[in-house]
Amino acid sequence: MNIIKKNFIKFCLKIILGIAITMTAVTILASFLYQKFFYDYIQTNTEKEISAILDSVNLSSSILIQNNDFYDLQRMTESIGASGFIKEITIYDKNKNIIASNKNLNESGSLRTENLDDLFNGRKFKYTKSDFSTDTLVMAIPINGSRYSIINNNDITGVIYIKSDIGSIKGLLNNLNNSFLKTEFIIVILLLLGIIGVVTFSLFIPASKLYKAAQAVSEGDYSYHVDESKGREFYPLIKEFNNMTQKIKTRDEELKLLHDKLKGHNEYLEIKVNNRDMELKLTQDITIRSLAYLAETRDNETGSHIFRTQHYVETLAEYLKDNPKFSKELTSKNIELMFKSAPLHDIGKVGISDSILLKPSGLTKEEFEIMKKHTIYGKETIEKSEKFIGNKSFLSFAKEIAYSHHEKWDGSGYPEGLSGEDIPLSARIMAISDVYDALVSERPYKKAFTHEEAVRIILEGDGRTSPKHFDPDILSAFSKIQHKFEEIYNNHPDGE
Repeated sequence: MNIIKKNFIKFCLKIILGIAITMTAVTILASFLYQKFFYDYIQTNTEKEISAILDSVNLSSSILIQNNDFYDLQRMTESIGASGFIKEITIYDKNKNIIASNKNLNESGSLRTENLDDLFNGRKFKYTKSDFSTDTLVMAIPINGSRYSIINNNDITGVIYIKSDIGSIKGLLNNLNNSFLKTEFIIVILLLLGIIGVVTFSLFIPASKLYKAAQAVSEGDYSYHVDESKGREFYPLIKEFNNMTQKIKTRDEELKLLHDKLKGHNEYLEIKVNNRDMELKLTQDITIRSLAYLAETRDNETGSHIFRTQHYVETLAEYLKDNPKFSKELTSKNIELMFKSAPLHDIGKVGISDSILLKPSGLTKEEFEIMKKHTIYGKETIEKSEKFIGNKSFLSFAKEIAYSHHEKWDGSGYPEGLSGEDIPLSARIMAISDVYDALVSERPYKKAFTHEEAVRIILEGDGRTSPKHFDPDILSAFSKIQHKFEEIYNNHPDGE
C-alpha cells in the first residue's frame, strides 16, 4: 500500500469518525427535545385550531342573536357539534341562559358561573382549560356585538363554550407531529454540518492551499510553490503538484517559442484569406453586373433603370430594418445582397422576342401573357447559374426578386398569384421600387410622370395601379421616404 493511499484512508476515517460522533450526539439531543417540547407544541397548535373555530362561530352567533334568530343559531350549533372532535358546544345569552347547545339542557352548563361572570365583565378575553392526559380541551370566548354592529354599544351579547376531544383528532395531531419532525430534522442537519465542519477543518487547510495554487497555475503563474511542511495527509499530493507545475513551466516556455513562430505564419494566412474574400466579392459583383448588362442589351426599359431600382431597394430596406417585423431578415449582409441582386429583376426578358419586348405600343392580351413569362425565364436562368455555385449562393435573393417582383399583396399579380407574406420580402420591396421607376421614366408607349404624380398613383391608385398591390408596411415606409426616391432618380437619369 503506497503512502498516498494510506493518507487517503486516514482522511476518510477522520471524516467517518466525525460523522459517527455527530450522529450519536444528534440522536440523543433529538430524543430529549422530542419528549420535552412535542406535547407543548401540539397543545399550542390545537388551541389555535379551536380558537379559529370560535372566531368563526362568534361572527355568525352575533348576527343571529341580534336578529333573535335562535332557530338558525340552534341549527348551526348542532352542525358544529356533529364534528368528530367537538364533544360539546353551548351558547349563552347575556343573562347567562343557554340559548343553543348540541347537548340536552340537563347535560349542558359545564362552564361555571364565576367563569361566565369573568367573560361577561371583560375580566377574561378567553377561558381555557386543558387536560391532555385525558385528551380534553375546554375553551370559551365572549360574543362581542360591537365587532359587527353599532347597535350594541360594545356590549357583550353572549358566550360561546366548546369542549373538544383531542384524542379524536388524529389527523391534526399527525400533521402537527410531521411539522415538528421537519423542524427537528432541520436542526439536526445544521448541527451535523457544524460538527463535521469543526472535525474536518484542519484537513481543508492544505486543500485550500492546493486550490489557490491550481488557480494561480490556471492564470499562468507557473512559479507558484505550495509549502510542503504542513498537511501531512496531503504531503505526497503537494509534492507531486509542485513537480507538475515545474514541468508545466518548462513546457510553457517551449510553447511560447513555437507560438511566436506560428504568429508570423498566421498573419500571412490572414492576409491571404482577406484577399480571397475580396476576390470572391468581386466575382459576385462581376457575375451580377454581367447578367444585368445582358438584360440591358435586350430591354429598352433598362439603362439607368436597373441602377436606380437597386438604390430604391437599398433605401427601403435600410428604413425597414428598424421595424421589429423585418429586423431579423433585413440584416446588413442581406441588405447588401438585395442591393447587388436588384439589377437582375428583369433578367428573364432576354427570353422574350424583340417583337413583344420592343413593341412601341401597348401589348395585346396574348402578348402580355408571353411577357409575363420573363419572371419564369429569370428564375430558370439564375437556377442554372446556381448549379455551379450551390443552392445557398449569393444569387438566392436575385432568384426571389426575378421570379416574384410582379406578385401583388392582394394576390392579383403573377406568375403564381401569391398574396401577403407568401411573397418573399425582397420581391415585395422590389415591386414598389420597380413601379415607381416605371412611372417616372419615359417609354415609347408613355410619357414620364412627375415625382408627385407617381407618388399619388402609388398611394391612391389610378385604376391600373392600386395601394392594395403593395405590402402595407412597405407602402407606409415609401410614403415617408419618397423624397429619397426622387433624389435617386435625379442622380441616375436616363441616358447616363
